[in-house]
Amino acid sequence: MNEMKAKQPLWTKEFITLMVSNLFLFLTLQMMLTTLPAYAKETFMASPLQVSLITSLFAFSAIASRFVSSRALEKGKLRLLLYVGLLISLAATLGYYWASGIVFLLLMRILFGIGFGMTSTSFPTMASDVIPIKRLGEGMGYFGLSTTLAMSIGPMIGLTLLQGGGFTPLVIITVIINVLIFPLAYILTSRAPARRIPERPVTEPVHLEDKPRSSFNRKLILPSVLNFLMSITYGGLLSFMALYGAEAHLRNPQYFFLFNA
Repeated sequence: MNEMKAKQPLWTKEFITLMVSNLFLFLTLQMMLTTLPAYAKETFMASPLQVSLITSLFAFSAIASRFVSSRALEKGKLRLLLYVGLLISLAATLGYYWASGIVFLLLMRILFGIGFGMTSTSFPTMASDVIPIKRLGEGMGYFGLSTTLAMSIGPMIGLTLLQGGGFTPLVIITVIINVLIFPLAYILTSRAPARRIPERPVTEPVHLEDKPRSSFNRKLILPSVLNFLMSITYGGLLSFMALYGAEAHLRNPQYFFLFNA
């Protein structure tokens, strides 16, 4: 019986579809994350502070959205969360094209952060249900590769489109990628398994006097702080690398993101 569980397939249609969906989602993020600062600087004469807000406002709104999304997931509203998040992300991406000023562009970044936070919370949750429980660590590791792949090729695609054809082709391609997620999401939600509920191991004794423990784990504080400090350096490079490349007359600054990823 244990041997049969160990051989449960990982690379199912649902898992591959989830990886492709997550790849497309993070492509829409990475293609714009590195190009919008340069676009805002050139089109709206944005100040360094305004350029940095393009990244930071997105990040803050995505974080806030995930707090709300986690509660919605606990109530079983995964499908609603996923589709609403995708629609908001698509609307914000289209809004980039119609932005007539830096203020409107920043509002679209907040809107995109909300939609992205909702969707990027849904996909990993679905992955944890699709992956066999005995191969959860392995499966989530492979699932994370879709994010890393998007980090490596997304900025290259975005900067190449911006330099070669301008902002309009960049928005069009990003919108197309965003739209492609919808049929994949439909395939996933139409076959979505029931949420997996962790069970208490049989060997673990049950104590009636056990009190509910706090969901906050203090051991997470140190790694969270370290990750925060590391992310600050990357966030600064992410916002200004394309602008630095233009000022330093570098021909292909997008290769920085490829080697970094």
